Amino acid sequence: MITHSLIQNTPEWHQFRATHFPASSCAAMLGISPYETRNELLHRYALGITKEIDQATQRRFDEGHRFEALARPLAEKIIGEELFPVVASEGKLSASYDGLVIDEARGFEHKRLNAEIRRVFANNEPLLEYHRCQMEQQLMIPENCNAILFMATEWDENDQLIGEPLHRWYTSDQTMRERIMHGWTQFSIDLENYKPQEYIPAPVATPIRDLPAITYRLNGLALTTNLRTDVKPEVLALVETAKKKPETDQDFADLDAMCKKLRQVEERCKIVEGQALGEISDVDTFVRDLRELGEISRKAAIAGENSIKGEKENRKNALIQTAKFAFAQHVAALEDTTLPIKLVIQIPDFAGAIKGMKKLDAMKEEIETVLRNGKFDADALAKDIRAKLVWYNDMTSIENGLFGFLFPDLQQISVKPLEDFKLTVTSRIEAHKKIEAEKLERILAEEQAKAQAATAPSAEELIEFVAQNYGVGFDTACNWIIETAERMRVAA
Repeated sequence: MITHSLIQNTPEWHQFRATHFPASSCAAMLGISPYETRNELLHRYALGITKEIDQATQRRFDEGHRFEALARPLAEKIIGEELFPVVASEGKLSASYDGLVIDEARGFEHKRLNAEIRRVFANNEPLLEYHRCQMEQQLMIPENCNAILFMATEWDENDQLIGEPLHRWYTSDQTMRERIMHGWTQFSIDLENYKPQEYIPAPVATPIRDLPAITYRLNGLALTTNLRTDVKPEVLALVETAKKKPETDQDFADLDAMCKKLRQVEERCKIVEGQALGEISDVDTFVRDLRELGEISRKAAIAGENSIKGEKENRKNALIQTAKFAFAQHVAALEDTTLPIKLVIQIPDFAGAIKGMKKLDAMKEEIETVLRNGKFDADALAKDIRAKLVWYNDMTSIENGLFGFLFPDLQQISVKPLEDFKLTVTSRIEAHKKIEAEKLERILAEEQAKAQAATAPSAEELIEFVAQNYGVGFDTACNWIIETAERMRVAA
């Protein structure tokens, strides 16, 4: 670990952060920060842009530093040691510690107390994810740091503590650590291949020229109006423009503005119709024109509104399907490395991630984040399966007896934790070996009995053998054998 003497917001401090991956940016890199998107972070790093801080934000930062300094003595009482603010790095990773003890074994991270943190502590929930990833990276830099004290406090303008400070120890989470390492690796790749895109501000509808006002005048029995000559051509031209299929966020904004304008025409026609009917009696043609124009505007507005809704839905669905296909391809490629095991992994909830979102660009970025996280989970699962297969293949290899036939359910047991998986495999192999050993013992005993039965002569055969060899009768030979056996018994 290398420590750095830096003062916040100095050129040296900004330069350091531009060439390192700080823990405070970890959440943005993972796409879980409420303050900055991953694309914004990538854009800043690629172009070397320093994030601008307005006066209100700077005031919050200054107040946060004041709260941190006031809370540090409280943390020292809990830890039992003095804390020293430190900026440190290990390779490209860096972290600014609100405090480290002298041997770097424990650290301190302070946050301003807010409603979210209160809810977490009140419900005994895990610390917020974007806080946990920051502290996990802090644990990765010192060689022997094993815990970070998380504390949240609130102070008044007189430096008096408001309420009770909330605190909890954070210890390392291996899954989060792997996620961070994988995330910064991918971020570095994306940074190397980054192609700056033109900044496109949020679309603002193109101004639509006001349509001519509908006028009419009754001169005796003759009705004079500009409905057909001035108003209708303008409205019909607007209707034709509204038929264009929206492609971009700008198109959607423009079409939405046109639909609102057409709704105004529809409403205006109704108003003028009512006024005319109240003033003149022979207005049949005029009223038909008004009704026709109002109906045209109404239908065009409905068509435009449906087009906006339908096209946004189509594009949203296209984003979801593209992400699902990319995820399926990634999993398929991983399964080539885990054969014969198929990866059983939940498809990320892309639809749920963008629920309620209006802007296509925001949907796209959120889906990209969910896809990245899903790929990371798939990578972690594949890594776990590969480790199990290496051990399993060794246990069931030719040298060890070819026990693969004992595991027709290898797919099912592969989801067990590694130690449970090993226990299942070894238990079956040992049980099989025991059964085979008992079977072999039975076979050997049976064969030995058969061999003994085949080589030992019967009593009759033994007596006949003695009678023939000594030229005596059967009874004499029998008596000799009995007497000999008795003498041997007595002698023994």
